[in-house]
Amino acid sequence: MSLRKLHPNTSPQFHAEDLSSAHIYLRLKTGEAWDEIPQEVVIDCAQLTKANSIEGNKKNNVTIIYTPWSNLEKNDFMEVGQVGFKDPQKVKRVLVKTRVNAIVNRLNKTKEEKRPDLAKEKEDMEREKRQKKRQLELERVSRPNPLTFDRTQCRSGSLIRCFPFIEKGRSKSGE
Repeated sequence: MSLRKLHPNTSPQFHAEDLSSAHIYLRLKTGEAWDEIPQEVVIDCAQLTKANSIEGNKKNNVTIIYTPWSNLEKNDFMEVGQVGFKDPQKVKRVLVKTRVNAIVNRLNKTKEEKRPDLAKEKEDMEREKRQKKRQLELERVSRPNPLTFDRTQCRSGSLIRCFPFIEKGRSKSGE
């Protein structure tokens, strides 16, 4: 199974524009949006992408692009590592003027190599979404409907007592 099918759709991918470079994937926390990533994190990812591009690492003024995973498009006619975009409006660009070694060194010192089970993680994430949706549906169904009328709740059985907004066949708005 391809990595594209297992990756969370909202996570952004960073890549050096028009250069061979590493694809940096930022794993977002639940509820985070790709287009609301703090600027400091975007800069860190852009610096890491530039540093991991053989050609881009040697140049100044490298443009780093990022877009959500779901916006990536790949077909059989593309070269290995080449991707397109379904919606160009969902592509953001960051200009990295020069490599900032302090950022790259800080990130490399805290680097952890993990081999996550992406299939299991995606399955767990989808199961959690389904459970939340089910819970919301149960809460919606269990709420009393304010438009239903239960005559046993009225003391005198009159609609006027149960629904004070109805006055002798007319609503308060005079209709």
